[in-house]
Parts: sequence; C-alpha cells; structure tokens
Amino acid sequence: MYEFRFGGEVQQRPAPGSNQATWGEYLYARTNVSGVESAWWFHRMGCRRWFQAERDTRTNVVLRSGWPPLSGAAAMSGSVPAVGPGGAAATTNAPAPAGNADAGGGDG
Repeated sequence: MYEFRFGGEVQQRPAPGSNQATWGEYLYARTNVSGVESAWWFHRMGCRRWFQAERDTRTNVVLRSGWPPLSGAAAMSGSVPAVGPGGAAATTNAPAPAGNADAGGGDG
C-alpha cells in the first residue's frame, strides 16, 4: 500500500451550469507539464488529508507542499478553493477520484 495518492493537477473547477464540453475538458484534458506542476495529493497513511504539492515532474523533487491555496502557480488562475479534486473538502477523508494512479512512498 502507498502512503500518498495522486489526485490530479490543480485546476479551476467549472461553474455550475457549464456546458458538457467545458466539463469534458475539466475531467479529461491534462496539460502534462514537463517541469514544475501543482497537483493534489492525499496522505493515505498519515493525516488522511488532501493537500497540494509543487513537484518537478522531470526529477520528481517536491519543491513545496501545503494546504490550499498555495501561492504561485496554483494561485495564478484566481483563488483556489480549499477542496480536493472532485469537490471533496480538503480536510475530509474522502477517497481520490476513480482512475487516478497511486504514487510511491509506501510498502506497495
């Protein structure tokens, strides 16, 4: 089992009532950054909270992490609500959305 679970890149959630194309892009389109990426992570084996981490995808080095909003890249698109991916509250024990892969850090 892994200690941390990847929850997807930080992005602005569409407004209620947005069209299907907007929701489709939000759910399935990814920027796949080669460099520093802001992403959601879930601490499964510890505090069981969602948090954001800025990580260099080329080296897998975490530059910083914390509870939202992080300043910098995560805040560039406006205010980032304190919710995890899929709208789950950042302080809940909600599971990550289906289809996201686990990340290293545990005994597998």
